Formats: sequence, structure tokens, C-alpha cells
Amino acid sequence: MHPDASPDALATRIRDIVAERLGVEPAALTPDADLADDLAADEFDRAELADAFEAAFAIEVRDAEVAPLRTMAELARYVAERLS
Repeated sequence: MHPDASPDALATRIRDIVAERLGVEPAALTPDADLADDLAADEFDRAELADAFEAAFAIEVRDAEVAPLRTMAELARYVAERLS
């Protein structure tokens, strides 16, 4: 398992990546924050997030699998599953 895979460390790292890529404040990234509705993330943003997760966690992330994920909690769950 990746060293950042503890739930708190993983959530923090994901939040930091999303905040940086989407240009939002980390405080806005609650578990139920909706990527499209609350954070205005489009398909291009989601593809960039997929690339960032691949680089940060050394995992394979398929754009097609990330596209339907709606919330920060769903993103965190997806990354955690890839790390296990």
C-alpha cells in the first residue's frame, strides 16, 4: 500500500491536488462537494485530475472511470481502491 494511503493523509493529498488543479480553496472541498455543480469542473478538469492522481499516487486512472464521479468522497474512494 502507498505510504499516503492512511485515510487522513490520503484525503489531505487528494484535497490538495483538487484545490491546485481547480484553483479553489481547500476549505471548499468538503466530502459532499460536487465537482460539477459546486466546483465547476468540466471534462477537461476531470482528465487533468486523473493525470494528477496517476502522478501523485503511481496508479492507473482511466478518464472514463473518473468522469462519472460526482463528489470529493467518490474521488477519495476511487483513489483508495486503486491503492489497495
